[in-house]
Amino acid sequence: MPRVKIKYMREQRKNIRVDGPVKISYKVISPPDGWGDSVTINISKGGIALPADHTLLPGVVLELKIDLLNNTEPINATAEVVWVNKKTGTAMPYTIGLKFLNINLRDRDRIYYYISKKSEEKHKNNMKWIE
Repeated sequence: MPRVKIKYMREQRKNIRVDGPVKISYKVISPPDGWGDSVTINISKGGIALPADHTLLPGVVLELKIDLLNNTEPINATAEVVWVNKKTGTAMPYTIGLKFLNINLRDRDRIYYYISKKSEEKHKNNMKWIE
C-alpha cells in the first residue's frame, strides 16, 4: 500500500496575539496625514490589528500611542501597514494589520507582559474541573 503524506496547517504568526480592546491613537507620518483613534482587534509584541473606517495602503507608516489597561504611561511606537482586509456592511469596513518598526525594549516588554496576563486569564476562565 502506498504511503500518504499528510500536511497539517500551521499557524503563520510568529507571535502570540490576544484579542481584546486596547485603545490606540495613530498619526499617518508617511505620507503625512492626521490623527485617528481606534480600538485594537488583537495585539502581539510584533504588531496590531485594528478596525478603521477608511483604508490605509500597505507601506504606510504610522506613529502610535497605545494605552494598555492598568498602565499610566502610553506606549509610543512606529508601525507599518502590512495588510488590509475589507468587509462590507459594517461601520468599520477595514481591518488593518500593522507591524512594529520602532518600539523600545521596555515598551515591547510591557506589551509582552500584558499578553501573558491576558492569556493566563483566558486559560483560567476556560478551565473545567472534573469531579
